[in-house]
Amino acid sequence: MSKKFGLGKGIDSLIKDYKISSNYEILDININEIKESPFQPRKVITEESIKELVDSIKENGLVEPLVVRKKDSYYELIAGHRRLKALQILQKNTAKVYVIEVSDEEAARIALIENIQRKDLNPIELAYSISKIINDFKITHEELAKGLGKSRVFVTNNLRLLTLGEKTINAILEEKITESHGRLLLEVDSIKEREKILDKVIEKNLTVKELEKRIKKLKNNQNKKENKINKNDIYKQYEKKLKIIFKQPVKIKGKKIEIYYSSESELNQILNILNINTITTKI
Repeated sequence: MSKKFGLGKGIDSLIKDYKISSNYEILDININEIKESPFQPRKVITEESIKELVDSIKENGLVEPLVVRKKDSYYELIAGHRRLKALQILQKNTAKVYVIEVSDEEAARIALIENIQRKDLNPIELAYSISKIINDFKITHEELAKGLGKSRVFVTNNLRLLTLGEKTINAILEEKITESHGRLLLEVDSIKEREKILDKVIEKNLTVKELEKRIKKLKNNQNKKENKINKNDIYKQYEKKLKIIFKQPVKIKGKKIEIYYSSESELNQILNILNINTITTKI
C-alpha cells in the first residue's frame, strides 16, 4: 500500500538534483527487506544519540522517511541509518521509505551529504567515506567537492586525517580526542612522537589550546636541535679545510680554533703558514 507524503526539507534537499516533484510516494515496507549500504559513512552510533531518536519516534512516529533504492530481492538503505536502527530497537515491523533510482555513485554521494547536513558524523567516518568514493569511482577531489557542495580544501583536509596513524585515528573515532586535536597532531611528523603526545592529551585531558602550546614548544626544541646539527656540520667542513692548509688536525670548539701539533718542527710549519716568525731564545 502506498500513500502520498511531502518529504521534509532535509530529504528534499538531498534529492532535488534528481528533479522529482515536491510530493513523493512513500511505501510501507517490511524492515527485514532493508539492508545497509556499503557506502554508508556512519560506522559508530553512540547510545545517547540513538536513545534520543528512539524516544522521539516513540512520541512522534517516524517524521522523516528512510531513503532506499530497490535491489534484486531487497531494498538498500541510502539515507536514514540511525532511524533504521531506532526502528529495529523499537521492534517495528514496517518503515515508511522513499524509493529512488540512482547509481552507486549517486547513492554514495546522497548518503554522505545527508550525514554532513546532520553535522553529527565522526570526522574519521567522513574521511573514510570521502576516500572510498574517490577510490571506487575514480573521481578527483575537486569533482567530489562540487558534488557535495563543498570546497576542494574541505575534501583534502578531511582526507589528511587518515594519515594520522591507527592509534590517533581510533582516538578520534572513540571521541577520546576531537578533530581539532587531530589536526594539530598532523603537525608532528614523527608517528612515535605523535603517539607520545596523544597519550598525554588523553591522560591529562588537554584542551586544544594546551596541545597547541605543547606542539609549539616541541617544534621550537626541534628547530634548535636542527640548527645545532647544521652548525656542527659546517664546523666539520671548516675543520677539514683547515687541516689541508695546516697539514695538522684542527678542531673548532665554540669560539675557539685549536690546531694540534706533535713536534716543534710541526709548530714552526704552522707559524710559517700564518707568516709568523719563529722566536729563538739565546741561552
